[in-house]
Amino acid sequence: MMSITTDFARKTPPRTNELSPQAARLIVFCGLLAFWIALALAVTAIA
Repeated sequence: MMSITTDFARKTPPRTNELSPQAARLIVFCGLLAFWIALALAVTAIA
């Protein structure tokens, strides 16, 4: 697993001005997760 990540890091040049696809996907995933948690809390608070 470690060799794969280091190999990937070597292949892709670091970009300073834009997000990497992995980082963007992680941000979107965290945002959706937070949204669903907030929705579940709101539903349980109403019910």
